[in-house]
Amino acid sequence: MKHETKVALGYAGLATGLVGLGAALGVIATRRRERPTLMGRREPEALAYRASRNIPNLIVIAPPQGSISTTTSQEILSTLRRMPRGPLGIAIHALGGVTIAVDHVAHALAKWPDRVTAYVPYRAMSGGTLIALAANEIVMDSSAILGPVDPQLYGLPAVTLAGMAEKKPLDKMKEEWIVFADEARKALAETRALVASLVRSPAAIQRLVGGDTTHGHPIKYGEAKQLGLPVSEGVPAEIRSVVDYEIERNRNVGPVFFIGGHRHTRIG
Repeated sequence: MKHETKVALGYAGLATGLVGLGAALGVIATRRRERPTLMGRREPEALAYRASRNIPNLIVIAPPQGSISTTTSQEILSTLRRMPRGPLGIAIHALGGVTIAVDHVAHALAKWPDRVTAYVPYRAMSGGTLIALAANEIVMDSSAILGPVDPQLYGLPAVTLAGMAEKKPLDKMKEEWIVFADEARKALAETRALVASLVRSPAAIQRLVGGDTTHGHPIKYGEAKQLGLPVSEGVPAEIRSVVDYEIERNRNVGPVFFIGGHRHTRIG
């Protein structure tokens, strides 16, 4: 049973989120020179590219259906090794992803030698939040949301699974559930250690990993600020333009990179 396919900083509000995303993408017109945006405006495709030239090094993580996969993480890691050193922007629009993928990206960003800024125009839930936490600053739109990062095993919250062994005698549990509970304890300990290496506030660590809320319960800007997360408000218009454009395209190309104002879907 592969760890990466079963343990996920999962898709927060999966059913609602994917239905909503699918409905939004379903009304987007066929690709052409000028098309409606998600907000109903019409603008040339070139607008996003012109705006992106003001941001020398930017990674846009807006995967199809919101899931950050190991393929996505590998492309990001490969490109980070080739990127020129300097300030780095990470624009995130994601529901979650495979644990090994988001952990790997978070570790890499935490080691980036220059300032990293995460931009969240709409949502960076679960694994998206974990990646944002690796940045020096998280810039959120006034209506943007983050989310808890407590791991999910087999579609179930690890906090609940880990607590089963404490509430029920082992001789009354099936062997597979004993294994699940043990794996859940490990996953929680590993995630808490990673978050603690990125976040100083004990209250924030508990809110993010403790499982005191449902996995899809959003963390809005005001709460993020109160928890002591390094957030500021006001995503630049050019960042939102680029993210909107990538959402509309809905292409299965993984992360998108803007280096020196030029758009790349893969480097190397």
